[in-house]
Amino acid sequence: MAKKSATIEDVKKAKIGLEKQILELSKAFEKDYGVKVSYIHFDRERGEDKLNTPEIAQKKPGPIVNVDVNMDLDLVY
Repeated sequence: MAKKSATIEDVKKAKIGLEKQILELSKAFEKDYGVKVSYIHFDRERGEDKLNTPEIAQKKPGPIVNVDVNMDLDLVY
């Protein structure tokens, strides 16, 4: 997908839309499976060297490569 030239307002509106989509997916998951979603984490590619060195930490994050959703299984309802 090619990058679009967007204004700050465009990005804010798109962010709200993304948050709404994540909210709806999370609500549907909780309803279907009876567990509470507690946290969503996105892993990003950081280049070939995966070590957590100051030089790598300062580099611009790469694309999302994985998503991890934590659930509170003790809150099954």
